[in-house]
Amino acid sequence: MQQHALPRVIWPLFAALILLPLGFVSPARPVAAAVDWPDAASTPLATRPEVESNDTISTAQDLGSTTSDWKQQVIGTISTSGDLDYYKFNLVQPASGVVISLENLPADYDIILAAAPSTSVEQGSSGVDDITNIGGQISAIGGQISAIGGQISAIGGQISAISANSGTTAEQIDTFLWQPGTYYVAVGAANGGYSATSSYTLNIQVKGSTLTKPTDAPTVEMRVPTPTYNGTNPITTLYVVNSTRMSQIYGNSTQVLSITTALFSLAQGGVSVGNGATEYGYVLDLANLLPTTRTGTTVSAIYDEWLANQDNPFYANKVARMIDNLIKAASDPARNGQSCPPNLPTAAPACPSATMYYDGGGSMNTTVPFPNVKYIVLVGGDNLIPFFRTPDLTTIANEADYAAYLKSLDSAGVINPSNPQGAALKYRMTLTDNPYGTDKPLRFQGFPLFLPNRAVGRLVESPEDILRYLDWQAYYGSYSIDLQSHSEGTPQAYVNGYDFLKDQATAVSGTLSVGLSGVITPTISGPINDTWRRADLVSSWFGSALAYVNPLTGQGVFNETVLNDPSSSHVNKLFSLNSHFDHWQILPAIGADTTDGTFLAERILKPNYVVGFTPGGYFGGTLGYSVGCHSGYNVIDDGIRLNSGSASLYAADFAQAFIRQAGNWIGNTGFGYGSADGIDYSERLSFYLTQELLRDVHMLDPQGTDTYVGAPIGTALAQAKQRYMRNVAGLSAYDAKSLTVMTLYGLPFIHVLVDNPQPPPPEEPQPGPSAELVPTQSNAPGSLTITDGRLERTITVTITPGSQVLLPRTGSKLLKLTEQNFSVTDSFVEAGFVTPTLRLIDNNQVGLPNLPAFAYDISALDKDGTDRLQVRDVVFESGEYALPITFNPQITQVVTETDSPIVNTSDEPSFAAGAGIWYPAKFFGFSSVGQGDEQRDQLISTAAQFKADTNGVTGQLRGYKKMVFKVYYIDPSAPNASAALADETAPTIQSVQIGGITPASAMAGTLAATTPGGVTVVAMVDKGDGTNIDGVSGVYVENGITWTPVIFENKSLPSDALQRWEAFIPLPPGQVRVIISATDAAGNVSYYTAKGTFSLGGSQTYLPLVRR
Repeated sequence: MQQHALPRVIWPLFAALILLPLGFVSPARPVAAAVDWPDAASTPLATRPEVESNDTISTAQDLGSTTSDWKQQVIGTISTSGDLDYYKFNLVQPASGVVISLENLPADYDIILAAAPSTSVEQGSSGVDDITNIGGQISAIGGQISAIGGQISAIGGQISAISANSGTTAEQIDTFLWQPGTYYVAVGAANGGYSATSSYTLNIQVKGSTLTKPTDAPTVEMRVPTPTYNGTNPITTLYVVNSTRMSQIYGNSTQVLSITTALFSLAQGGVSVGNGATEYGYVLDLANLLPTTRTGTTVSAIYDEWLANQDNPFYANKVARMIDNLIKAASDPARNGQSCPPNLPTAAPACPSATMYYDGGGSMNTTVPFPNVKYIVLVGGDNLIPFFRTPDLTTIANEADYAAYLKSLDSAGVINPSNPQGAALKYRMTLTDNPYGTDKPLRFQGFPLFLPNRAVGRLVESPEDILRYLDWQAYYGSYSIDLQSHSEGTPQAYVNGYDFLKDQATAVSGTLSVGLSGVITPTISGPINDTWRRADLVSSWFGSALAYVNPLTGQGVFNETVLNDPSSSHVNKLFSLNSHFDHWQILPAIGADTTDGTFLAERILKPNYVVGFTPGGYFGGTLGYSVGCHSGYNVIDDGIRLNSGSASLYAADFAQAFIRQAGNWIGNTGFGYGSADGIDYSERLSFYLTQELLRDVHMLDPQGTDTYVGAPIGTALAQAKQRYMRNVAGLSAYDAKSLTVMTLYGLPFIHVLVDNPQPPPPEEPQPGPSAELVPTQSNAPGSLTITDGRLERTITVTITPGSQVLLPRTGSKLLKLTEQNFSVTDSFVEAGFVTPTLRLIDNNQVGLPNLPAFAYDISALDKDGTDRLQVRDVVFESGEYALPITFNPQITQVVTETDSPIVNTSDEPSFAAGAGIWYPAKFFGFSSVGQGDEQRDQLISTAAQFKADTNGVTGQLRGYKKMVFKVYYIDPSAPNASAALADETAPTIQSVQIGGITPASAMAGTLAATTPGGVTVVAMVDKGDGTNIDGVSGVYVENGITWTPVIFENKSLPSDALQRWEAFIPLPPGQVRVIISATDAAGNVSYYTAKGTFSLGGSQTYLPLVRR
């Protein structure tokens, strides 16, 4: 899919050499390519002419319904500057590919693909939030794309894809449509260009799946009395189990009864960590989820429907959605005991009355029964409590590639392609538990992106595995991973890494060394280099434990051939395994393709213990985590299908193995990602996770005293994902997938105790009663002027020169800045507000230059502290940059498993697609991430821009010295704020052109002085929804280094829908470079950047632009 003015860039995926059983040399993994649907073989439909009027969504030209292989061509014209052409089609098959091209362009036209409200989100996810303005795609492109975006937003739809190349270059969108339903394709002019006589050609091709979509999942209401066992303490954990289906599949009713008994004991007995207060839980057994009518659908019927359609992932999602509806009805305060999401868009279908109820022995709840839930525990593998299936939008190491790789090992596929997990791979889908912990998803490329606000953990796989885990936890009862110094030994952790993961492993090791430092110096063991083999992994991770047998008792420590001493346990309590994985094996740095072999999950799964009073669990009280591909992919045992070989080899996985040995595990259900020269994607998430595990977390003890209890592992993972989202300047499919696939196996409330707990990041509330406030806790200054609910804030960022860092691998460079290079002047702070912390954030996006970026917290409460100020937009008012220099920037290269270390190559992508364009075009914006008290609003900007030469390697870099931003807020509690809150449609800058030239001339009576020459710049601005335009302003480049502000004057009548705004700029026409913004009374802003060229179109003589 194309975005901005850059074509899609696909870099090669380097393949890995993998082993089967130890000593067996397997064939090399095939090099993965971008996964695609088969080429269409059908005859295209007859070409259709555009039929006017089709200028709005409501009058969109209907192209009909798609088939499994559908092609439609349309010949149309943009006959005036304000002309928009809308087309719609009905997608019949879910999970289908679509390719759209716009060719034979007489002027600069752009296209948007968007989904109707009833199509754009899954059932149960209707209350979606925007990832607000990250990247600023719509507003940065400008022109009629902005008008289209406004219309889509106005009806509650979602933008799925944009193609906005410069000039008459053909546009193309190649993407994946998840939900069936109505989709719109819109064509519009970029800067007022049009031709009433020359046509464009629009081609739409749908490559449909063979899937069908089931009926919606049942909606749920709660009928649960208030539990009495928890006293005044809140219920913070929900345990979700399906005891009926567990008995049906595994047949051991005694073990299933023992599991439910253990869960009820955990819930009603409560859990306390250290001196903290006891927290309780509630067991949600799907056996108690009943139809509201005698003839209604039962839970068993919905599972049976899935069983009959195992090769259709949407039936798995129906079961998952039913379970999630139960969780949301039980825990989401906004839903009042019902599963229907609040605040449905006006155009969205109404949520039906509950068709199922949870029978907890009470009457219907009118408020949420468990509003304090922090943890969700899913009991069972994918066959019992299914993962959600979400679309995999990546082209490098798509999940369909894993299916192809497995089939290369055995022609039967290893994982049966007709069972639920095999079907998910086949149809390019990831497995995730994120939706179970997310009350309100975000929008991303037309899909819901689930960013959990609650911690989710899963227990897998068989009843015996799960019971062994629960028995160990109940026997020892600490529910902690204790890394504090004790007299019996030194706190220890294990970290390994190689290839492009070495930098991340080193960062993790250094972070742990700080957090574990106390009375005794910690020991961080494990190899971080490119030369370790399987034997090195075994000796450094396990010592002699795998082979040892006590000569007196005959018992082992962690032996697979004899029974082991149940009291034995691993000396390390934390393992960070930064290695390449398959779901059944760890690949060492070298030797995987020799008789040295790989390390198998089966080796951890097999050991058993002497039966006695003490339950065995070698990994009890530990946490392992990995960025490895499929390191957290729990494969259901009976889903393995082979023509030859050992099914047990591939049935074993690290999630199941760790749980069986009483440990906790965090890994990826799909491919993990990194970058060749940075800590990015899965690497970055793992690094944040490490920091969060060491966080200084406090709670009140029974006497009301604030006490340290350590970070819960599930909360650490959820907060790491929230931090990841807050610390990116843009979001790609690889970011989204990295957030989606990292999964916890274990109880999410287990706490990590360390000697030197680390404070949270500076933008978050600090621990302790005397900690300084942060912006999210602070009232806006009382002296501010509020007009119709809107108030403004000016932030000036001054940047001193940074250093250039040479990267020897590629010969490219990084512009290196630290926080010490920045100083900030803030109108809020000058009026008495707390001082936010500016921080550097990550800006490594696949195929794009690595440029320094920063974030500045702009969260604030209103003057009374009763409500949150709502950020409406951020505008760049002025600035100054250093003279551009010739520069060879590092271009981010996303990588996954490699057959040889990528760090030993000089490979680097080209950036030829950015030639002549200042990247990023819109270098500033804001993001809002989180919900409720956890929401963080922040200004985001890059501190430099880069314009590539045609060679795609070198170009011009301009680093900023000064940047002035204006933030527009809406105060919901202010008088007259309701109109501003309801208006979310920005005006449209339809075109920007040179309207006239003023030549330089000698002034009368003076020989030396002249009247400066210049141009009149004309911006044609459409009010869109009719809200008055508050102003049009801009900045232009003066002296080659300074962005100088300029104010436009309105030359139109107030009643004119299309308004003419003019400003004089004292520069020759060919030197004018501008950014223009139009703001309405509600603070909505649209921009003109000429797609990163910042140049003006049009002719020297102004020609009126008339909207039809």
